[in-house]
Amino acid sequence: MIELKTYNRSTLEEFINLPEFSALPFLPISYHRAISHIQNPRADRDDVLLILAYDHSEMVGYLGVLADWIFDENNHQSKCGWLSCMWINPLSRGKGISKKLVAKALETWNKKILVTEFTAPARGLYDSTGAFKDLQIKEGVRHY
Repeated sequence: MIELKTYNRSTLEEFINLPEFSALPFLPISYHRAISHIQNPRADRDDVLLILAYDHSEMVGYLGVLADWIFDENNHQSKCGWLSCMWINPLSRGKGISKKLVAKALETWNKKILVTEFTAPARGLYDSTGAFKDLQIKEGVRHY
């Protein structure tokens, strides 16, 4: 059974300073990125910044959220989160873990989640939730 654990500013700071954090086989977030998320002036105390998925006691996936604000055409501010990273252990793929992580992010952020720069499989995942819509699509070739 997949269990999800969420981290806000204070619990994320505690987590990255535990000996167990550096002993993880896959780091869900680098120490420096975590500090950046914790110190982000747009992050409120209770904003969920990291979601981990566990299968029994093994971490099998994670999803990161960067707290932000967006402004409408009348300059009204609205709180939102950007999906900043997602990973599923290759041995655990196909179990719906990524869908559970995205659903948890949508739940904790009141469906105010933004994504950009995603792969075709990720697009399928986001479309399957019914919670995302395209604001703008830019055509072209991308080279990495």
